[in-house]
Amino acid sequence: MTILRVKLLIETSRGYGQSLLRGISKYARANGPWSFIQEPAFYLKPDRAEVRADRRRPVDGIIAHTDDAGLMKQLIAENVPLIMKGIGELPSEIPTIQSNDRAIGKIAAEHLLSLGFRNLGFCGYANMYWSDDRGKGFTEHAQSESIDVDWFQEPRRKRRLNVEQREAAIERWLKSLRSPAGILACNDDCGQEVIRCALNRGFAVPDQIAVVGVDNDEMVCDLAEFPLSSIAVANEKAGYRAAELLHRMMRGEDASGQQIISQPLYTIQRLSTDTFAVQDLAVRRALYFIRDQLPKQISVHDVVGQMSMSRRMAEIRFRKSTGSTINDQIVRERLRLVKEMLVETAYPIEMVAQRTGFSSAAFLGLKFKQATGQTPTAYRKQHAA
Repeated sequence: MTILRVKLLIETSRGYGQSLLRGISKYARANGPWSFIQEPAFYLKPDRAEVRADRRRPVDGIIAHTDDAGLMKQLIAENVPLIMKGIGELPSEIPTIQSNDRAIGKIAAEHLLSLGFRNLGFCGYANMYWSDDRGKGFTEHAQSESIDVDWFQEPRRKRRLNVEQREAAIERWLKSLRSPAGILACNDDCGQEVIRCALNRGFAVPDQIAVVGVDNDEMVCDLAEFPLSSIAVANEKAGYRAAELLHRMMRGEDASGQQIISQPLYTIQRLSTDTFAVQDLAVRRALYFIRDQLPKQISVHDVVGQMSMSRRMAEIRFRKSTGSTINDQIVRERLRLVKEMLVETAYPIEMVAQRTGFSSAAFLGLKFKQATGQTPTAYRKQHAA
């Protein structure tokens, strides 16, 4: 039996790379055997460059994640099947792993708007295309709801800002925002930074400054002063598909220019957005009731009962504060749970419906397709690892 040798140059200190590797290993276990060559651990740093450039031990394929232009050239020169996740520009013929960054931004906007935030900001990294695209997706969706987004702009300097300078600039930016403000940080490290800066300036998190990151890197999110809410992305699925594509390439298939897209899944809510930016106390009470009572089969009538007013007045005040109807909010919260179950479990659709408050699998399917354009089964197939 031929054992395929695959070089993996993927940074592993963050959840993104770890998720890619989980997907790659899952494919290899089912379709191998494969032998992986990876960079040594940090305490063997002198050996890392050797592994990157070693041509004495030929490999059958490579999957790499790097922004090192010199390394990119080396890998391309090895003339073996190659898939890259690059931070910068790559030759158009190289198959790549990309994120659907505008869709990520849209989901973040939906999350913060659903919490009642009408003052929104975006904090990213300068000269990072994926960061800009997340901000653009965030801004486009907010503007579709007639809400502007205030972008953090790094001060122009000849040299890149150090940590102290960047955080001082973020603090000044946060002070300029109208409160309460909902912030999308371009990734979880940036989100952790924004929370730290907000607290340094004396803001209450999440009531005055709420923050959502990207990637759902659990270690980074949990190390924030207030655990960070984050957009989960199907990176493990992308790793699986990258390995699948590399396998076909190693068998001789031409995959020039193909892209593997990591799609956003849903928001994992933690303390950094555990609030509702709503002044109307009756509406705020209703929002907490909807969230806390899921997945019970609560109705609009149940919610109106919590608001202690007529249904007509409840609907008027709810829409004024949130921009949606009571029923829309109930369905939105249920569908968030549905997405999580479809990705994280193998429950039959009937059980998913039962556990998320839908009266039947058919009704769940109808509402799910109206919201996403997909059936629950198709969504699970596309996103589950």
